[in-house]
Amino acid sequence: MEGKAVFATMMSLLLMFMPASSFPIQSAIASDITLIAIFPASVEDGSPGMIFRVEIVVDVGTNQLWMWVLNLRWNPSVLELVGEPIEGPFLKNQAGATAFFWREINSVEGYLDELLCVSLTGATAMGVGVIAMLDFKVLARGDSVFTLLGPYEAKDPTRPLWLDSSGNEYSFDIVVDGGPQPPTVISATVDIDPDALKLWSKGRWITAYIELPEGYSVNDIIVSSIKLDSVLADLEHTEIGDHDSDNIPDLMVKFSRAEIVSSILNEVETPSKFLNTTLTLIGRLHDRTSLKGNCIVKTIYFTPMYGRTKGIFPI
Repeated sequence: MEGKAVFATMMSLLLMFMPASSFPIQSAIASDITLIAIFPASVEDGSPGMIFRVEIVVDVGTNQLWMWVLNLRWNPSVLELVGEPIEGPFLKNQAGATAFFWREINSVEGYLDELLCVSLTGATAMGVGVIAMLDFKVLARGDSVFTLLGPYEAKDPTRPLWLDSSGNEYSFDIVVDGGPQPPTVISATVDIDPDALKLWSKGRWITAYIELPEGYSVNDIIVSSIKLDSVLADLEHTEIGDHDSDNIPDLMVKFSRAEIVSSILNEVETPSKFLNTTLTLIGRLHDRTSLKGNCIVKTIYFTPMYGRTKGIFPI
């Protein structure tokens, strides 16, 4: 009860620092693939009395991490948590002041619930680093795996989550722990329609057809996780079919044409009349598998004639 009371007090203090834009929390997908891992991921037939340290590491790439939350499970007949969790340097070294606490530690059942860390300055962290360290004692010979999970209330409680400073909630794409591990990222085949994109066109949608390798089903793709060149898929326009008649099912999704064009223009430093542009599509399956695929579209720019100053026709 004491731990839960402390957690409630800390959460009350945390709310004082959270920006108003953090509510309501939204589910989203990050611009880079994110990873969280625990080392070691398991213990096999350790020597009783041995004390060792585990580290939890994240890689968020260029994403801006403001807060992270996780649950941890282990075999209590083999291992015992010694002392309290220790904050890693990842967030505090980049963001300054942080709050680091947890809801509950249960040594009898072998779990740590809602271990979290949040920036109190509004600053965020990028890249790779250690977020937490824990010391364990081997109680008896046997095997124990460490399992990283998300909080029970999360949209996907099977994965730890992180938030950006606007309150958007993200599940880590790749979780490396003692549980069964899927491939890091599977390669998706992506076909874009139209494959020649006139940037001045007034069309509303860009359509993508996604195929997965053998052993995976497009029925398992989380549509809300799909992103093409930083633009989220429209949730109301999806269909499973066989667009290219190759007897491999594909998932059809649509993206805002205006947003895709804007994203392309933001990435191009020196436009030319014709340019081959690579678009990257990412997403997740219902298990811990991430998907990624590239496609090339020809972008056609408009160049005014008759000696006028060159430019791009307004979208």
